[in-house]
Amino acid sequence: DLRPPGRRSEVSGRRPPSRFPGEGFRRQGRDDDLGRAPPRLLAYAQRRLEPMRLLIDLLHPAHVHVFRNVAKELGARGHDVRFTLREKECARELLDQYELPYTILSQRQAGFGLASEFLQRGVRLWREAERFRPHFLAGAMGPSIATVGRLRRALRLDDAKIVVWYQTEIAKLTNTVVYPLSDYVITPD
Repeated sequence: DLRPPGRRSEVSGRRPPSRFPGEGFRRQGRDDDLGRAPPRLLAYAQRRLEPMRLLIDLLHPAHVHVFRNVAKELGARGHDVRFTLREKECARELLDQYELPYTILSQRQAGFGLASEFLQRGVRLWREAERFRPHFLAGAMGPSIATVGRLRRALRLDDAKIVVWYQTEIAKLTNTVVYPLSDYVITPD
């Protein structure tokens, strides 16, 4: 019998299936392989354990406070978190104070300049996503994140998931555009 010793079913005499993949695995004639997982399973586990890359887009200084604890926690667990920034008020100073890595994509503009800022942010965010290759693109409201992430996925350049934090009901135009493009919309309780 090549099966490892263990519990056997009362009715059939066979060992019930293991709860853990690779548990009790043994090749014929090799006692030193007792309890080791098959090589294919190990390769799968190593692929799944690679550090996650998260790119967070900040539009307002208050968003630094929303995401800084998530970034610190994920960083402590070995994941790579980077920020892109719309330079507005004190956002850069806050990121420097908390020692969080960031790239400035644009500066605050108003009126008709807002459309050109959106295009500029999109191009620069595209380049940053190309360099960083994130698994997740995240942001509060997230018009740039959602459009760039969905376009990159449509062109099959990557398959990063788009995560948007729900911030306000007032921005109806943004919500109607961003939410359908997002994979996850996170709302407060």
